[in-house]
Amino acid sequence: MLTCYMLSIPKEVMAMARSFVFLLFLLALGLALAQGRLCVLADLTGTGAQDGDLFRKGAELALKEVGLPYAMLDSQSSPQGAVTAASRALNQERCTALVGPSRSTTMRAVIPLLKEANRAVAFTQATSVLLTQEGRGYVFRLAASDAVSSKAFAQVAEELGAKRLAIIYSNDAFGRGLYELFSGETRSEIVVAEAYTSGSRDYTAQLLKARGAELLVIFGTFSEDAAALARQYRDLGLRVPVLANKVFITSVTQQLAGSQLDGFYVIADFYEGANPQAIRFGRNFRMAYGLAPDPNSSGGYDGVKVYAEALRRAGKPDLEEVRKALLGIKNYPITSGLLSFREDGEGIFEVSLLRFQGATARFVKQVRVR
Repeated sequence: MLTCYMLSIPKEVMAMARSFVFLLFLLALGLALAQGRLCVLADLTGTGAQDGDLFRKGAELALKEVGLPYAMLDSQSSPQGAVTAASRALNQERCTALVGPSRSTTMRAVIPLLKEANRAVAFTQATSVLLTQEGRGYVFRLAASDAVSSKAFAQVAEELGAKRLAIIYSNDAFGRGLYELFSGETRSEIVVAEAYTSGSRDYTAQLLKARGAELLVIFGTFSEDAAALARQYRDLGLRVPVLANKVFITSVTQQLAGSQLDGFYVIADFYEGANPQAIRFGRNFRMAYGLAPDPNSSGGYDGVKVYAEALRRAGKPDLEEVRKALLGIKNYPITSGLLSFREDGEGIFEVSLLRFQGATARFVKQVRVR
């Protein structure tokens, strides 16, 4: 017969054990705070979910390299979703840095929370000029702003000899903002300006109005829309040259549109072959995921790497020390070029001009705004 004995553990020993476990928890928490804690805000659901998944993958690749503690949160492709994610990041996760959101509308919605918490900086590839104006000291941009891009678009349109322009833009903070800035920069006549709502999927009415122009300029926000615009452009038999923004070279756009992008010019702040850092990132991203890198994945990657560098320089995740470290970054190589932060949080001042040959985007030249 097997006899079982119940061990009686004194209450004093149990109390000591609980205290020891709690001490370990406090030690782990203190270590995390000493290292800094990073929250990635990615569009994992909603309209931008495919782009958001690539953003997540880029961030996770960098996190494996730098080893920072982090949380991955869903900004849901919407301002409200971004606010919910940012609130959790700042108040529950106690993050000292945010990577994302990556859209102008969603990033702008988060700025009041950053100011109220006064504990974290945010890194974004979103391009609206309002972000670094309203979020000065909190928002640091890792891509060319719309102010830079609008000048580049105007320069390239002039170099292409286009005197009459048609513009199609997404009716959101990004699309409207870039359209307005470009309108003030170009010397060409804008004969058509048409807005569209993201997710509409039918853009034939806007495209048909571009037939009499010498150049069609497109400012899009989501990859699915960009692919639909490219397909419908071909279906309508249009021959107007196209100059578009970086959403036209995302992996999702290229997968959905393929060779229908042939001949399109694209201005982008990331191109895999543009610099040694972009080449290295592209190689590692392909090895890790079996996918081509794009502006979404590079944005997530750069955000993590730049915060890790700032934290290394600052020595601790104190907001003021991290700000000083960021403003001391000059000619630091990231995938979109050499990063040099100004006081306003702007850091990239050149873009790449690409042109599609079939389904492949080819580098044409680097464009540094005059």
